[in-house]
Amino acid sequence: MVNNFLRKRVFNGIFDSDADLFIKNAGIIDLGQKSAINDLVMSLKSNNIWNKLKATYPFVGGTESQHKFNLKDPRDLDEAFRLNFQGTVTHSLNGIQGDGITGYADTNLNEQSSITLNSGHVGVYSITDLNVSSVELGVRRNVLGYGTQLFCRFNGNLLTRNQSSEPAGSTFTNPNSLGFFASSRISSPSYIVQINNNQSTANIPSTSLSNFNFFILARNNQSVAENFSSRQIAFATIGDGLSSIELTSLKNIINTFQTSLGRNV
Repeated sequence: MVNNFLRKRVFNGIFDSDADLFIKNAGIIDLGQKSAINDLVMSLKSNNIWNKLKATYPFVGGTESQHKFNLKDPRDLDEAFRLNFQGTVTHSLNGIQGDGITGYADTNLNEQSSITLNSGHVGVYSITDLNVSSVELGVRRNVLGYGTQLFCRFNGNLLTRNQSSEPAGSTFTNPNSLGFFASSRISSPSYIVQINNNQSTANIPSTSLSNFNFFILARNNQSVAENFSSRQIAFATIGDGLSSIELTSLKNIINTFQTSLGRNV
């Protein structure tokens, strides 16, 4: 049941303007979901993270037509980094889930065009525990390079690469693939890796940016999807580099958002 205070907030139309635009364009009608989105946007702004986001997908509403919208720019256009779903992707109130064979989403966000070398982050919130070598969000630079990629769990580890053409990634032991996983680069050669409440530093120099779009639930290898994921993803974000403090703040904000929707892990 929605309490009277929440009902008053909604019907008085006092939502943040960016939250309100997303809610309207995505066709969100549930009052609890509206409130969660509004709180998410306001928290991102108050923690000075909002302006560093390029594409953020909260996966609220439960349908493909609602999940495709970018919170930062909810126009129904590819240039607004609207998601284009391909193959078999299941949509529910818990987010999006690929079949591990054909399903993925093209973000329309080209790393080279939208991200700056030595300033970039990627992150996802996974609610499926699988120990498989799938890429939850990534783009490969070329046949010899590995670009920016995020594997929530790869042979018992989180595997990350961030703006690197080195074939080796950085791995960090993690007990499962549940929760928030991210990497952020604000300098070279080091970048920050977040596994829920834990932070570590990886050391692979940045070399170049990929001239291809980021994919979610797969890796974009020169416009070909590979390493398909069957994990259920409840949040995804791409943007400028975040400091250690900002990355922790983002983790806390996303955890609060997932808790408000009853899908935290």
